Amino acid sequence: MLKRVAGVIAITALAISCGSGSGDFTLSNATVDPNHACASGATNAPYNILVTVDSHNGRSSSVSIRNVSAVLKLAAVHGGWLQPVGYEYDAQNLAFAPDHVAAGASATLTVTVPSACTNKSSSGGPVSYADYSVAVTVATSAGTFKIGARNKHRLIAA
Repeated sequence: MLKRVAGVIAITALAISCGSGSGDFTLSNATVDPNHACASGATNAPYNILVTVDSHNGRSSSVSIRNVSAVLKLAAVHGGWLQPVGYEYDAQNLAFAPDHVAAGASATLTVTVPSACTNKSSSGGPVSYADYSVAVTVATSAGTFKIGARNKHRLIAA
C-alpha cells in the first residue's frame, strides 16, 4: 500500500511540475503607439494603432501564435468627446507578426489594431483628447495570455 501511495505521489508531482508548459512562454513589455492626431473635419477616418509585445519561449519546441485580440478602454478625456469614460472597443482577429516563436528564442510581437477617428471641429478649435488603456490577449499553442500596455494611446482632436 505504501509503494502505491508513493507511486501516486510521484506521478502527481511529475504532472504538476510539467503542467501545461505554458509557464515557460512569457509576454512582457507591452507598449502602444503613444498618440494620433485626428484631422479637423474627419469623419470615421481610419488609422492603425500599433501594439508591440516582447515574447520569450523557454520551451524546447516552437510556440504558434494563433489569434490576437485587444480591448481599448477609454480611461480619461479632456474637452468634448463622443464616448464616455469607461467605453470599451473590443477588436478581434487582429493582424499580427510573427506567427510563431522558435524554441529558446525571443521575438517582438507586433499587433495592428484598426481604428477610426472623428473630429467635428472644422476650424482647429480647442484641443481635446482621450487616453485609452490597451490590453492584448494572445492565444498560442502554449495557452492564452493577457497583457496590458504600460502606456496609454492618446487620440487628439484639435
